[in-house]
Amino acid sequence: MNKLKPFCQGFFSTHFAFPKTKPCVIPRRFLTTTPSYRPMAFYSLAPLSYQRVVQLKKSLEKNLSALGVLGRIYLAPEERIGGINCQMSVPLSRMDQVKDYFKTLEADFGSIEYTQGMQDTLTPSFQKLRILTKRNLVAVKHEIKYKELKDQPDYLTPEQWHKELKEKKEDIFLLDMRNHYEYTLGHFVNAIKMNVDTFRDGVELLDELVENRPKDKDIYMYCTGGIRCSVVGPYLKNKGFEHVKMLKGGISAYGKYIKEEPENSLFK
Repeated sequence: MNKLKPFCQGFFSTHFAFPKTKPCVIPRRFLTTTPSYRPMAFYSLAPLSYQRVVQLKKSLEKNLSALGVLGRIYLAPEERIGGINCQMSVPLSRMDQVKDYFKTLEADFGSIEYTQGMQDTLTPSFQKLRILTKRNLVAVKHEIKYKELKDQPDYLTPEQWHKELKEKKEDIFLLDMRNHYEYTLGHFVNAIKMNVDTFRDGVELLDELVENRPKDKDIYMYCTGGIRCSVVGPYLKNKGFEHVKMLKGGISAYGKYIKEEPENSLFK
């Protein structure tokens, strides 16, 4: 089965209804005996069946809660944009066990590449573990389906990204695929602002921004963690754009890459 490279409230359907479950509450012993946590995230666009989503939800709830993991995880079936989007606070003492567990899910998500926070924390970023199912892993107005996401953009490592942006300077077509308020908080030099409130609206604006762009010219794009670009990148390639490039791991990965030399950061 072909899978894309990685990097849950109700399921609105007239045919299916996910069973309702309460959020997992982590036993107090994990909150009081674990001294520090590591922020970790990953996503994978994957062709999950409805039945498999139900199975995975139960498995994640059981295994991650037993390991003291806190966070928010979204699952969606392949009817539209399917896969998993995961943000976690992982006890340092349980790191290897958490990674070993996700290795057992490689048949679903492929080889997982984690984006880790810039620094470990004394307290978790989340108060509980919530695993939610959605109809669409990424909300878009267009009817984009998993099978349309196979032609992925070129993934640039933070080091490659930094080098190319530095070389091109003003001579670059660089899209910030986040919301306008996120852009205001900080963005890459020479990035084009998406003046929208939601990513859903951003896809429509994207059509306007690239309308007169030659199909053989480079298009660079970035977002917070990468998942939005993994959706709109194929969308642009399906429109005929040949050279679409994205920041692998998003701003989160770039921040970790540049943290030792903040004075050289291209994110302002």
